[in-house]
Amino acid sequence: MAVTMSEVRAQLMPDEPDYERAAAELGADALPVLRDIVASGDPHLASKAAYLATLIDGAERDEIVAIASESPHDVVRVAVAAGLANQPTAASSDITERLLGDADVGVRKFAARSLASAGTAESRAALERVAESDPEPALRDFARQLLADGPS
Repeated sequence: MAVTMSEVRAQLMPDEPDYERAAAELGADALPVLRDIVASGDPHLASKAAYLATLIDGAERDEIVAIASESPHDVVRVAVAAGLANQPTAASSDITERLLGDADVGVRKFAARSLASAGTAESRAALERVAESDPEPALRDFARQLLADGPS
């Protein structure tokens, strides 16, 4: 069943969308619409669409995450970095590496937090790299704390 732009926008319009419910109700049929929203350039709606896409399993999800990770808007990159926690193989992806190297410290922080929740050997290794070499001392400390706390 095709999902319309208006159906997706209705789910994303609240200040705090219920992402879990939206993902369940819209399903993979929403991914083409979410891709269009992420590519549209509206950072407010694109950030919500990017995060929602991370919760939906489907062939186009990885494409949407890739597009969002290269957005010129930091709020979109933050949303996709936060959404990495929803993807089991995120720690080993090129997108995760891109986000961990982002110029915006907020993007890197959310990517690190997502890695910590993954609890895999790959995510721990990536988090250790952040703790050792991120240019921001506060983020290195944050990564060390995440490593000490273990998976959440």
